[in-house]
Amino acid sequence: MIGHSLRWRLTAWYTLSLTLIVLLFASAIFIYVRYSLLFHVENLLRMNTDRIERVLAQNPKNLNQLDTQDGTELFQISDGEKIIYSTNGWQTSQLRFEVPTIPASGFGTGIAADGRRFYMRTVVVQAPNNKWIIAAAHHAAQIDQTLKSLATVLLIGCPIAITLALIGGYFLAGRMLAPIGSMAAKAKEISAHNLSQRLPVIQPNDELGRLATIFNDTLQRLEDAFTQLRRFTADASHELRTPLTVLRNVGENAINGVKDPQEYSEIIGSMLEEVERLTQLVEKLLLLTRADGDQTALNIERFLLAELAREVADCLQVLAEEKQQLISFQLQETISVRADRATLRLVLMNLLDNAIKYSPAHSAILINVYQTQTQAIVSIHDQGPGIAPEHQQKIFERFYRPDAGRARNKGGAGLGLAIAHWAAQINQAKIELESAPGTGSTFLLILPIA
Repeated sequence: MIGHSLRWRLTAWYTLSLTLIVLLFASAIFIYVRYSLLFHVENLLRMNTDRIERVLAQNPKNLNQLDTQDGTELFQISDGEKIIYSTNGWQTSQLRFEVPTIPASGFGTGIAADGRRFYMRTVVVQAPNNKWIIAAAHHAAQIDQTLKSLATVLLIGCPIAITLALIGGYFLAGRMLAPIGSMAAKAKEISAHNLSQRLPVIQPNDELGRLATIFNDTLQRLEDAFTQLRRFTADASHELRTPLTVLRNVGENAINGVKDPQEYSEIIGSMLEEVERLTQLVEKLLLLTRADGDQTALNIERFLLAELAREVADCLQVLAEEKQQLISFQLQETISVRADRATLRLVLMNLLDNAIKYSPAHSAILINVYQTQTQAIVSIHDQGPGIAPEHQQKIFERFYRPDAGRARNKGGAGLGLAIAHWAAQINQAKIELESAPGTGSTFLLILPIA
């Protein structure tokens, strides 16, 4: 609607502002021109009265000579009620004083017998025995006509200028708002199915261009989130389908044919293994879901980092013993941090479990706890196959597994490092990786020192 259109509102404000400026400017011009003209007339009359005063003081007989000079053809000299001298022009015009307007000595107006206006200046001259009043006049018609012409021009020009401003403001507002219309039309086309489209950025350095850039950045984040969600859903479905398929196949095999109790026991054991794997996968998915919803309550406390590292190693020692692996330590016992102990334990559990899982049998795993000036660091080094550089930035993504040494037969779903990365972030910590193919991997958990 026009009444609610931003274009019309901008035009109205622009026109109103320009109208006030034009009116103020026109008034200032009229006042300045009128003042300049009156100032010029007053100066002219002052020079005339000064000239008349000098002639009157030196030789009054020469007053008639002033009647022929420019600007002094209208003057009168009186002594009270008695007129001593009056020029022909004064007598012809039959000028008279306007007592309320002009003082005994000053500048004002006079009226002729025919109604014409004159600007007049009077001077009182004191003589030893007399008191004379000199009055000089100047026609006001020319000045009045000039001011009338100027007022006419301003009265006609101002509405024209305001009308042109209204038209120009409307088209200017439309031109300035055109990028918003383009962005709105493009935004209307964008949906969850075509998030790759972006708003047009006509001038990237102005306000609208920066607004479009911010919207495009938002769309990029939404596209990344939708892509991650689709990949997460697809990967989760794939990971869930594998144990369900195994359960179905094992169950079908158990139904077909008569088997002895030992075979049934093996079948049930196999099914329980898949159920356990399925349960762990669901628990990890629920944990990540709570992490995405920022629903994790932290219990920040101060504790020794070496004690936590030793506690995690004790929990996973049985897994290392199954592969005859040796877990060794280099611990600085006095390093303390402030963090949520439970989620930080989850980080170390996943990192150490990852090292045990992908290190070969009879290998060694080193846990090192040390500090710099501002940071506490836990490093876990394994002797596994290592991770190629092209995979190192992606291993913290959900369900991501490098081709080398990260197959599903290792027992992982590709969620452990993603959980560790999230748990480190909420504790204001970070995880770094140092690895190369064939040299093993070192995961660094870096925290601020308490």
